[in-house]
Amino acid sequence: DLEQTGFSPRNAFALDGATGQVSALNSQPSPGAGPTHLAVDPSGRLVVVANYAGGSVAAFPVGSDGRLAPHSDFHQHQGPLGPNPRRQDKPHAHMAGFDPSGRWVLICDLGMDRTFVYAVDAAAGKLTPNPEYGPAPAGAGPRHLTFHPSGRFVHVINELAGSITTFAFDGASGRLTPLQTISTLPEGVDVEIEIELRERLEPVARAEGLVERRLHGVGEGLLLVTPRGGEARL
Repeated sequence: DLEQTGFSPRNAFALDGATGQVSALNSQPSPGAGPTHLAVDPSGRLVVVANYAGGSVAAFPVGSDGRLAPHSDFHQHQGPLGPNPRRQDKPHAHMAGFDPSGRWVLICDLGMDRTFVYAVDAAAGKLTPNPEYGPAPAGAGPRHLTFHPSGRFVHVINELAGSITTFAFDGASGRLTPLQTISTLPEGVDVEIEIELRERLEPVARAEGLVERRLHGVGEGLLLVTPRGGEARL
């Protein structure tokens, strides 16, 4: 499908917990190019996909047997782009992340320096754009995010600037309020970050928010997001 249409399909698989065997269930064609990340809502009824090459977001209902239904919603990101002409040439939706309640899904867009917020109706398979979005510093390139265990803060890692922006999150309105942007680089170092596919931004046991990232040309780096509040520190 990718070679013929430029759009890769979304695939569903069944995992046998006893044997570890993986079996293909079904596939659904994509309405957007270059899917890079997906997330399942907490109820297990909806998959939301971020399409990097297409700069778009799509929703796919999930059946009780785990199979994907045809996409039920689609949104193309549009608006001002970031100042980096090589990496921010168009919208680049990079990650989908649900808030703990499942009422909202957040989409990092590297090309637009924004984290978009959508209201989620999992039963209907619909996403409603929230007029509020989380702005990143110009040229920062937001890539991935994680929610603080309290659900009151969101930490967004900015690939191009090598920084993390922390937002306060209002679970009632879906509003993101910027609190802080902190560099992940050693003092005096100014390089563009490359994050390998194996690396993730997610909570780690006994050290919520621990992030391990490879710094291109620098070496290994650790950043700890404190569980006591929204700020991060090296």
